[in-house]
Amino acid sequence: MTKSLFAMLAVTVLLGGLSRADDKKPPEKKGGTVTGLVTAKEKNWIEVKADGEEKGRRYVPRWVGGAPDKGGGPDKKMVQAIGEVKVGSRVKLEWEFEERARVVKIDVLKAPADK
Repeated sequence: MTKSLFAMLAVTVLLGGLSRADDKKPPEKKGGTVTGLVTAKEKNWIEVKADGEEKGRRYVPRWVGGAPDKGGGPDKKMVQAIGEVKVGSRVKLEWEFEERARVVKIDVLKAPADK
């Protein structure tokens, strides 16, 4: 009887270990592409109202370079790209989710009409 109990225990431990190995898959990356109008922006973020949406979503640049005391901060190239986009522009924006929605690439499809 003790042999069969030991065998069941061994199988349970083995199967439990296998299921934990499956749980260690890397997390699925979230992100996508949005096409819509720029409704607001500041130095370190841009808000885009996607086609068919009622409200805009805010996107920020990726954080690069580690901690702030080590020289880290928002991606300087993306901060510059955000600065060049005008509110009212139609854009195509690629983003990834890392703690919040992070803009990866911005393409201006149509600049706003000058008044």
